[in-house]
Amino acid sequence: MNAIENIRLLLVDDETDFRAPLKKRLHKRGFTVLEAGDGDECQSVMSDTPVDVVVLDVKMPGMSGIEVLEWIRENHPNTETILLTGHACAADGVEGIKKGAFDSMMKNKAQVDAVIDKFIGKKGALIPLMQEVQKVYNYLPKDALRYISERTGVKIAEIYGVATFYSLFRLKPQGKHIVRVCKGTACHVSGANSILNAVRMNLNLQDEQDTTEDKLFTVVEVACLGCCSLAPVIMINDNTYGKLTSDSVETVLKKYD
Repeated sequence: MNAIENIRLLLVDDETDFRAPLKKRLHKRGFTVLEAGDGDECQSVMSDTPVDVVVLDVKMPGMSGIEVLEWIRENHPNTETILLTGHACAADGVEGIKKGAFDSMMKNKAQVDAVIDKFIGKKGALIPLMQEVQKVYNYLPKDALRYISERTGVKIAEIYGVATFYSLFRLKPQGKHIVRVCKGTACHVSGANSILNAVRMNLNLQDEQDTTEDKLFTVVEVACLGCCSLAPVIMINDNTYGKLTSDSVETVLKKYD
């Protein structure tokens, strides 16, 4: 029997779309793979089942990866932990290693390497390279920007300058569904602010928060959606909803739960 077949690995990440393909690849290599969607589920699995290695996302709703790591160190000191830092800065990986993690690694590194290999050395390739990396994560994590700099030799200041100058780049994670709230003149006089407040209240967004904890929705204010006759209007992904009231917002959002 292959020694790997005796290794029970727990993959802890709140993004199902990330967990599923990684689980498949690890399973093909012979690992026994368990899954958990957050810190609480990780604790539950480890309380019931012996685990040799935990692959742990740093940023998750509820308990952070660092908090889960501390729990693992205290309750399962013989279990090795590897941190995923795709939604965090490198400092989180360093902090994790200091707290006992075996190693840290950037999420989707193989995909990013493939993108860089495609463009490296080509004149004027930085913007399309960054666009393709953004497709991997749905935004540009700081770790990815640093890694692009390391691999290409382009200064991080230049890369960050491009990322902040062009509106097509996003430096924060976005939700699966983008809710665009029109703030144009027609919508403004028809109660756009009350619609925006209703959207934020129904999604439990606090203060400056624009993306829900479960990464299902991101709310964006836009100057005009070009649907003035339907004011007040919001657009969710490519679907337009007009003549809204504060009460009707909840019904519209529930279509995307």
